Amino acid sequence: MPRLPVIPLGIDTESFIHPPDVRAIWRERLGAAAADVVFLFMGRLSFHAKANPFPLYVALEETARRSPGRRLHLVQAGWFANTFIEKAFRASASNLCPSINVVFLDGRQPEVRREIWAAADVFVSLVDNIQESFGLTPVEAMAAGLPVVVSDWNGYRDIVRDGLDGFRIPTLMAPEGADLAERYAAGLDNYDVYCGLASQFVAVDINYCVTAFLHLINDPALRARLGEEGRRRAVAEYDWQAIIPRYQDLWAILAEERARAAESAPPVPAAPRVPARPDPYMIYHDYPTEKVGLGHRIVPTRSLSMESVRRLLSSDMVAYARRFLPSESDLETVVEHVLQDENEAVSVGDVVRMVPVERRGSLLRTLVWMHKYNLVVILPPSDEMEDS
Repeated sequence: MPRLPVIPLGIDTESFIHPPDVRAIWRERLGAAAADVVFLFMGRLSFHAKANPFPLYVALEETARRSPGRRLHLVQAGWFANTFIEKAFRASASNLCPSINVVFLDGRQPEVRREIWAAADVFVSLVDNIQESFGLTPVEAMAAGLPVVVSDWNGYRDIVRDGLDGFRIPTLMAPEGADLAERYAAGLDNYDVYCGLASQFVAVDINYCVTAFLHLINDPALRARLGEEGRRRAVAEYDWQAIIPRYQDLWAILAEERARAAESAPPVPAAPRVPARPDPYMIYHDYPTEKVGLGHRIVPTRSLSMESVRRLLSSDMVAYARRFLPSESDLETVVEHVLQDENEAVSVGDVVRMVPVERRGSLLRTLVWMHKYNLVVILPPSDEMEDS
């Protein structure tokens, strides 16, 4: 049976810890006093392909209504795909949560992406989209020591422990939507529209969200406790220092199993390594007069030199294929070997055996390339080679 361990994505947790002056600078920019509560969302700002902001805006406005005298801020650090989406976000924020100081920041700016976590008191991400899976931003928020409020959705459920690191807000989905998939399959809707339509019938529990927000804004000790738990979890479970050893352990286990196991599917001679992508030189093997083999012989032309090779490699007609040609050191090895005795042909087999096995296929192909560009001439096998 195949092994299917779940190894999550990782982050550098240390990069999310900032000195107090960073928090002070950002809160001053936001106009947030010490007693104010700053909510932060980080990520793509897309109502149809990430998270519809309606539940968040309505929940924050209701939270503010129930908390007279408490000033709330919402920082949305991200980016809009276009001006239409941006206008929709700004208009919705103005209409749905007029009591909240809503700030939009460009999350693509390195300073914002790196430091805005320090200004926040609570991280929130109420995704409702079928293309949202694991989600790194809650992990990053936990690494920053923030309590997190997320929708109870797909991978978010694996990251956030309800009541320990933050709160998971219940979600509700329609029971069926085959017609949406059929429209997408028929080309009536593109993928963007398909995701947006599907998200229209996923609901986030606004009342539950309000309750979570009220707990957090009225209890700084709760915020601190959840943030500390989240930070510990991020370091223990999601830091690269925890993730990479899990990959290494898996590699070791798989290597041991491969060494122990019998080959279950021996390669079929002449069969492609990837069935859906057969080797073009196998499909069209009868197109050329012949194919080069190890018995063919090579003689240099007067053009052969490393200078001419380098000049050719820089040509527009060749440069696009550079990554499929050997390293310069391998090419130098070939040139030196072929030029040792300009009057004596060397066998293709002798040349390709000068490099490790894993590079021989590439080098064999390159000899044809050198023949193509008149650097060498490839001759048929000699009678002695054919007889041997």
